[in-house]
Amino acid sequence: MFILWTTLFSRGPDLTRTIPQLLFGHTIVRTAAAAAAAATGSTMEGANFTPQQKTELVNRVRSEVQQQALQELTQNLQEKCFDKCIARPSGKLDGKQQNCLALCINRYIDTMKVVSEAMVQRGPQG
Repeated sequence: MFILWTTLFSRGPDLTRTIPQLLFGHTIVRTAAAAAAAATGSTMEGANFTPQQKTELVNRVRSEVQQQALQELTQNLQEKCFDKCIARPSGKLDGKQQNCLALCINRYIDTMKVVSEAMVQRGPQG
């Protein structure tokens, strides 16, 4: 787990923010915020929200989406890279296992970033 977090946070200035933005863009955040507003009987454009409340709601939803994306990323990396690199779990990782995990995580993140950027370029029409 330490290798995962070290790799994630060494990859860029704020990967925990960048990856979810690449994955989900702003469309899902706006959609989720609109859904949250609908659940409370309001619309994002409605008079029931002040501009500050709209901003707070969007920020709250964005934060939730980012947390969920980071949890999914962590789970996927644990499943894929652990299964690939750790044949027999023990109390400590040897150098070969650490190297395998670091390479696997980097490859996974790079691949996900390329796919995400391609999805963003394609736009919502797909």
